[in-house]
Amino acid sequence: MEHKILILEDNTLLAMLIEDMLETAGFDNYVLCKTEKAALDFITTERPTFALLDFNLGDKKDSIKVAKALRDAAVPFFFLTGYAASLGIIPENLGEAKIINKPFKPAHLAKLIEQQLAVPQNSEKTS
Repeated sequence: MEHKILILEDNTLLAMLIEDMLETAGFDNYVLCKTEKAALDFITTERPTFALLDFNLGDKKDSIKVAKALRDAAVPFFFLTGYAASLGIIPENLGEAKIINKPFKPAHLAKLIEQQLAVPQNSEKTS
């Protein structure tokens, strides 16, 4: 199964770093979204197999709505954040979400993604 990875990142330089890391790790099927709307549209039309979500998207926006859409579609994801304060505002129903602190080492992030993708996923919604 080929994995389709969603990247939601509004910082161009960090997005480029993540793209490079994915390509180096052998993941070449990904899409970069810079806005919540673009990410939600991608989830609806393409259904990724995994996602990396920048928690803070600027202009006092976050990626919680995208995370909920991923959760509802049974798509695993990691939050990426450089703001420790963000950790306290993740809703309880997303409490199992993995959080990767920025800055991160690309090799470490690649290993975490590989481990996550090796775990069998439940493709049905749970209530």
